[in-house]
Amino acid sequence: MKSVMIVDDRGIANIIKNILEKNNFDVTVASTSKEAIELMERKKIDILLIHPKLPDEDVLVPVIPDQGEMIEKTIPVNCNEKDLVNFLSSL
Repeated sequence: MKSVMIVDDRGIANIIKNILEKNNFDVTVASTSKEAIELMERKKIDILLIHPKLPDEDVLVPVIPDQGEMIEKTIPVNCNEKDLVNFLSSL
């Protein structure tokens, strides 16, 4: 089971959390970068899913913490459930 941390302060995190938990992901939510760092010190996270504040895009950006690697793909926040699950499963 992949563990995912959603970092978001705009309310979308709980919607994404429910979708991912339904599809067998272990999900943690953080609303600030400080909270995310504190949680990562206590729990292994496979994928960080960050919802950055960008003026021209509303996307989720995946980061693989163990590799310190930002994935060069993003996924729209308003994607459907199947696309989100497939996207994260492919990482």
